[in-house]
Amino acid sequence: MTEFQQATLLVGWVQAGVALFVGMVQSSLFFYGIKRMSDASERRAQQTDKQIDAMMRQIDLMADAFTRQHEESMKRTDALIKLQEDTSKRTDALLKQSEMTMKQSETAMLALRRLLERTAD
Repeated sequence: MTEFQQATLLVGWVQAGVALFVGMVQSSLFFYGIKRMSDASERRAQQTDKQIDAMMRQIDLMADAFTRQHEESMKRTDALIKLQEDTSKRTDALLKQSEMTMKQSETAMLALRRLLERTAD
């Protein structure tokens, strides 16, 4: 093999080595870029998960508050119904007492009228 052929062969090997090295660097940079994009995507996903968790906690708090308000409202409604029933019972008792008082008044007036009639005779 001549010196020129040896030099050409050596240059070819050097070019192949350089091309291999450049290819390795390019693929390393490519995979590094993919890893960075993957890491950024994972951070965004984690941030989204945190936001969803915060919203879920807020919804739970609002649901608990609504439930407490509803229960308190039902208690107040029950108390008002009981108060109305008690008032109705008292009103009925007052009506009965009033009827008895009227009957007693009528009886007393009849008795007074008879007494007046007897004394007038």
